[in-house]
Amino acid sequence: VANNDLGTPQLLPSLAALTNPVIGTNFDLLIENNPGSIGDFYLLGNPSAFDLTPIGIPCSLETDGILATIAGVPGVANTIMVPNLPGLVGQSLNSQGATLDVSAGNPFFVLFTNSIDFTFGDI
Repeated sequence: VANNDLGTPQLLPSLAALTNPVIGTNFDLLIENNPGSIGDFYLLGNPSAFDLTPIGIPCSLETDGILATIAGVPGVANTIMVPNLPGLVGQSLNSQGATLDVSAGNPFFVLFTNSIDFTFGDI
């Protein structure tokens, strides 16, 4: 929970991993706690640390999104296919969600979730 500029507590969205990233399978991510969202985005890439509070967004960008930025439907898990490449085992991936939130009292319009670091595994 964070306080926005209006002084009202606001529940920030969160990213949840519903399954683990195993090569040759799919894994699912879901952005939760975003009732005012009109669109979700999943960022996949390398870890990054960019504080967004100086520009008025009460969070930080934790993923560079260089591997993929995937649009999603609010409240619906996003399934990501992991290629069956043995070279991926042990490799890391950072993910973070972003939601377009136009609910009343949200002056930011975009909110970022927590980030999750993954290590690819084998079946």
